[in-house]
Amino acid sequence: KQRFERVTKRLKVTSVFSTLVEEFKIINGGVLQSKEVMIPMDINERSPVLLFMGGGAGAGKSTVLKDILKE
Repeated sequence: KQRFERVTKRLKVTSVFSTLVEEFKIINGGVLQSKEVMIPMDINERSPVLLFMGGGAGAGKSTVLKDILKE
């Protein structure tokens, strides 16, 4: 952990990745209010999601997208 912090400090680059579920927890004060987010559904029953991702080259957009699609 210390090595990672040193490297990111030297490069002046930090990346924070969090899933949408973690963001909902933060917004709701640490408690997930809607259980619908956690219920597995068939693809044809899911609502569409629009995801805006900013950042330049090497910002980790494709990595974040791959992590979201895994879940």
